[in-house]
Amino acid sequence: MKLCFALALVFTVFSALSEEITSSEFKERKNDIELKVEIPRKAIAGTEIKIRLLMTNKGKEVVTYGESTELRGFDIKLVDNDYSPVSTTKYWDAIGGNSANSRYVIRELAPGATKIVDFNISRVFDVTVAGDYFLTVSRMFNVLTKNKFSIEVSKAKVVINEPSMESK
Repeated sequence: MKLCFALALVFTVFSALSEEITSSEFKERKNDIELKVEIPRKAIAGTEIKIRLLMTNKGKEVVTYGESTELRGFDIKLVDNDYSPVSTTKYWDAIGGNSANSRYVIRELAPGATKIVDFNISRVFDVTVAGDYFLTVSRMFNVLTKNKFSIEVSKAKVVINEPSMESK
């Protein structure tokens, strides 16, 4: 009886914790800089799908990075389950995408600092069809020095579900 109660309690706590986890994390680290991508677990086709990009300086030196108006200096690619590139949206094409017309500024990331960018991938990519997708995000650092380097998080899985047919 006590064992059944203990198992039920563990199951309840685990269920509650799993409901609180709302995103999947993918990360890479290079030269004391960590690039992390958080992807929502409950993405719905045809709706806003926001990913969170975090850059953390775990080192002791300041690093620099370029930031642009559109993709904010990130190189973002999305492919479908067959590894075919996903089409960009009409909106993205109409504004010229991540063109050379973007404003580009150099920023600093101090030791211990984290820069967080929320990015709506449905503004750039046509994610109106449910399925499994794979996201690649990369970023260049120290772009104006001979010590420049890039970090890439690749094959971060994005699961996009069909919209619910239930009435709300």
